[in-house]
Amino acid sequence: MSIPQIFFGMTYGGMISFITLFAKELNFQQFTGTFFMIIAIGIFFSRMFAGQIFDSKGPYFLMISGFGLSIIGYLLLALMKDVTGFLSAAFLIGIGSGILMPTLQTMVNNVVTIDRRGAANATITTAFDLGIGMGSLLYGMMAESIGLSMSYLSSTLLLLAGLLFFLFYVDRFYQTHKLDLVSAAQSRKK
Repeated sequence: MSIPQIFFGMTYGGMISFITLFAKELNFQQFTGTFFMIIAIGIFFSRMFAGQIFDSKGPYFLMISGFGLSIIGYLLLALMKDVTGFLSAAFLIGIGSGILMPTLQTMVNNVVTIDRRGAANATITTAFDLGIGMGSLLYGMMAESIGLSMSYLSSTLLLLAGLLFFLFYVDRFYQTHKLDLVSAAQSRKK
């Protein structure tokens, strides 16, 4: 579960590190603060329903949706050169972020016993931080050679890699290792 988190963190790190320069390049510097506010609104909006969906349907649909919306958001960011595209990208990236981060964290917590949750949370948080750092460096190098627009377009490939890793490995691992913590707690009481 840390690998998809790293891929997601890389795109997020590249975006937050260079969005101000990208906005200036597009002559939208007055909208940079609005961009971050709209990301926060997207995160807030997605958190209102993501937990309920996870509880009723599990993580599969959420992970596909989170990666899919993020991919569309980065496509808009890279390809649309108007304010509407710029701010719409922020909303979609925010929704995707608000789905991916808590879903991955919940999945991690569901495959470990309660006494290991601290270590599990530290691992998933470190994976995100590692991704942010790697993304900042990677996007800095890419921006010099291919430009920021193409760098953000490459985000779709990183997110696609994270989604594929989830589909072909993490989901299967999760389904076979998730713990029924309610049953475990009830059997301890007996």
